Amino acid sequence: MKSTILLFSIASAAVTSAGTFAISTTAPDANVLESFNTLDYTNTTAVLGTMGPARKQLGTVNGDNRMAGQRLTLSQSTNVQASSITFRVASSKSFSGGGDVNTLLLSIVDASHAQIASYSYDLSSTDFVKGDYVKLDLNNVELASTTTGVEYEFQLYFGETDTENALALERDNGGNSYADGALISMASTTDVLSLPIASPSGGNSDLTFFLEGNVIPEPATLGLISAFGGGVFLIRRWFSI
Repeated sequence: MKSTILLFSIASAAVTSAGTFAISTTAPDANVLESFNTLDYTNTTAVLGTMGPARKQLGTVNGDNRMAGQRLTLSQSTNVQASSITFRVASSKSFSGGGDVNTLLLSIVDASHAQIASYSYDLSSTDFVKGDYVKLDLNNVELASTTTGVEYEFQLYFGETDTENALALERDNGGNSYADGALISMASTTDVLSLPIASPSGGNSDLTFFLEGNVIPEPATLGLISAFGGGVFLIRRWFSI
C-alpha cells in the first residue's frame, strides 16, 4: 500500500496546479520556516556599504527569456508542509492593462533536480507597487527535511514570451547573507525555457524570500499526543461516573 501511495505522489508532482497569491505591504512574521531577513532591507537605503537592495529581473527583458528563483535549505529536524513562499517586488509593475495573458510559473525542484510540485499564477489583472510582498500559495506541499538540511530550488518563470512579462524582484547586492542557499537564474535569447531547469546559475546574492509552513510531527510525537489525549478521555470518564 505504501508503494502505491509513493507512485501516485510522484505521478501527481508533474501536474501544474492553479495557484493563488496575495499582496501585502509587510513581510510575513508567522510560521516562517526559512527566510532571507538578516538585514533590514528597504528599497531606498543601502545597508553596510555594498550590502543593500538591488533588482533581479524576471521574465522577457531585452530579448532574454529569464527565469529566476531561490535555492534554500530546510534546517528543521522533521518534514514540513510548506504553505507559501513570499518574495518582495523591487519596482512597480502593472499587469492590468491590455489583453495579454501573464502567467507566472513556479517549480519546486529537489537536490536531484526532480520536480516536487509546480504551480501557475495568473497575474493578468494585478498591479504591483515597489516594496510589495507577493505571497505565492503552495497548497501545503510536503518537503523532506533532516538535521543536515535538504536543498530545494524555487524556480520562477513567465509562461509567455512577451515584453510585458517582466517583474523585478528584490535581492541583496552580494554578500551571501543567507548562507544556506543562493539566488538562481538562467536566460535564453532564442528559446522558451521549460521548467524545471536542471542546472540554473547560482551566485552569492539572495532574493528577499520567506518560506512559510508548519513542521510535521514525527510518528513518536504523534503517538505521545494520541496517548495523552486518550489519558485525558479516561480521566474525564472516570470522574463523570
